[in-house]
Amino acid sequence: MGGSPFLGVSVLAASPTLILYNNPPSSITLGSTFGAAETASTASQPLNRAVYFTANNINNPSGSAGAIYTSTGTGIYRSLDGGNSWTLALTPTSLGGGGGSTAAKTGLNIVTGSDGLQYLCFIYQGFDTNTFTAGYRTTDGYTWTRDRPTALDGLADGVGLRQDTVLGSVLYCLQNSSVLFYDVTTGIIGSVPAGSAILERAAMCVWDNAIYVAGYLTATGGRPLYRIDGGKVSQVVNLATSGTTATTTNKLGMFVDSSNLYVFSLRVASSTGWACYQVDTPGTYNVTDISSTVITGNMSGAGPGTNSRVLTYVDGNNTPGVNPAKYVLYSADGNDGTGFQMFQWNGSSTAMTAIATGGNVAHGITVSKAMTNNGTYDPFAVYPYIISSNPTTSGTVGWRINFTLWGPAGTTTSIRLWYGVPDDEYLTFVGTLAAPSSGSLGANNTSITGLAVDSGVTLYSVTWLPPTNITTAANSRFSFTLQPF
Repeated sequence: MGGSPFLGVSVLAASPTLILYNNPPSSITLGSTFGAAETASTASQPLNRAVYFTANNINNPSGSAGAIYTSTGTGIYRSLDGGNSWTLALTPTSLGGGGGSTAAKTGLNIVTGSDGLQYLCFIYQGFDTNTFTAGYRTTDGYTWTRDRPTALDGLADGVGLRQDTVLGSVLYCLQNSSVLFYDVTTGIIGSVPAGSAILERAAMCVWDNAIYVAGYLTATGGRPLYRIDGGKVSQVVNLATSGTTATTTNKLGMFVDSSNLYVFSLRVASSTGWACYQVDTPGTYNVTDISSTVITGNMSGAGPGTNSRVLTYVDGNNTPGVNPAKYVLYSADGNDGTGFQMFQWNGSSTAMTAIATGGNVAHGITVSKAMTNNGTYDPFAVYPYIISSNPTTSGTVGWRINFTLWGPAGTTTSIRLWYGVPDDEYLTFVGTLAAPSSGSLGANNTSITGLAVDSGVTLYSVTWLPPTNITTAANSRFSFTLQPF
């Protein structure tokens, strides 16, 4: 088994339930049912349908560390007790304007705004009577702001919304023929046309401080790589000039490992299985087919069908840092009930390791980036909740962080801090700490040890000493998180 736990939702079921991938890819059902089945092509791309959002603690009536939020066909639901009970937190069309019974939503994403606040947000499209696009955002999980640009009316095409990810304070997602973006600080939402590219089965991630999309061309079956920058989509290279004719339930995958981009795609014919392309040096975009080295098991040969798919999982929880552990969740088709085979990525010169099988390809699982907040939920885990953080005004110069610890009573934990600039793909650096209110500083002052987990009873404090290149840079911003270990 591999990686940190992550959440899923049985979004196609008549009565959805929360799924915990407690020992990936093995999964269990949590709590009670809620909501209704999704209607807008979620079998094609059910990502990020459940997140654990802790920034709502100010208005949380139960006093718990945070809440699980889920996205289903009827709206956004909230659970304060790990999925045992649910409350409807938002019905998107209830805020007015167009829409109807058929609608599409991105997954739920946690984005750090340029104002330093954390937002839970998503993009919504209604397209059965009056097609429109809107964005929804909240800083506490209870009060939502709706942003609707009328200039995008008519953009929705009935196909649904696909892959989504975050760069800086902006949420990006793929629509069939354009890239949508949503700035959670300003509320600006817009689109970048993708020309002849078909994006409904594409993959997307952050590389070199920009959004990259591995797409699909209907006419040739080619596999182009696009860069979204400066308000336009530019093709930078062809990963392959032709490829398998894929269905809408086919799904490419991609991630960044060290300084290179890696893209997983069906090869020229389904009988030859999946390909892995290495792309190096942004600006030059040298492409190397490393499939024969890294692809193994059922991903090779005649196993994959034309509706086969992969999801890539970067485990920034268990292994944060410059180069977190990475996994590939593969399924032979996109049908509800088909399980995953999980592979561990071992680098570009070694075959991936097959770990185990389990789960369901139609679950809406949370595997994309959620910087500075925990997108997973494990009832046996320890969660730090940051109450406030401010520059110090006396004593040790730095950034004073006040937090509580939630989890199993009677346990102790250690805490370290990871940080990066908001545009980083991962939080890559371990912070230097000083002046803890409790516990002891660990080796090299990079951790605090011996902290009691008491579900919010004790308010802990520690000072982070940011490096001078952060504290002295003009308009400097950074993201950070506390990690228990």
